[in-house]
Amino acid sequence: MWGSGGLAISMMLIAVLLSFTTDRGYSETLQKATSSASVAFFFTYMFIFGATANCIPCFVIVMITPTLLNNLKWKGYLIFMCTNFAFIPLVYFCYPETSNLTLEEVDHLFTAGGRHGIKELTAPSQPVQESFKAHSLGDDEKLGGSSGDRAAEHVDEIKDNKS
Repeated sequence: MWGSGGLAISMMLIAVLLSFTTDRGYSETLQKATSSASVAFFFTYMFIFGATANCIPCFVIVMITPTLLNNLKWKGYLIFMCTNFAFIPLVYFCYPETSNLTLEEVDHLFTAGGRHGIKELTAPSQPVQESFKAHSLGDDEKLGGSSGDRAAEHVDEIKDNKS
C-alpha cells in the first residue's frame, strides 16, 4: 500500500512539473527548470517500484506507455497516478496479511476451509487477526497443538466466537 501511494505521488509530481509548457503560456526557462526537476521523481518512482511493486510488473503498461505519452503528454501520468492510488484499497481489503503466520495458517486462508466469497474478501482477514492476538498474548496453546492441526482448530475457535 505504501508503495502504491509513493508511486502515485511520484506520477502526480511528474505530471505537475511537465505541465509547465510554452504551449500553455509559460516561459521556456520555467519549462526547462520544471522538466529537469521532474527527472528526480522519475528516479523516485523507479526506486519505490523496485522496492515494492516490482514483483508484479505489468506488460500492458510497457506496451501502451509510448503511445499514451506521445498523445496525452503530461496528462498520461495522471492515469498512472490514479491506477496507483486505486491499488491502496485493493491491497488493504483483498490481500490478507500473512506475516508471522505458519505455512499451515497461510494455506488455510486460501483453501476450502478458509474464507469464501466477495463479502469475505472485502473484510480484513479474521483468522490472521486472531492469530496475531494469540501470538501477542504468548498463548500458543490457544492456536492448537501440532502445527498440522493449528489452522483447523484456529478456525473452529473463530466460528465459536462468532456464534
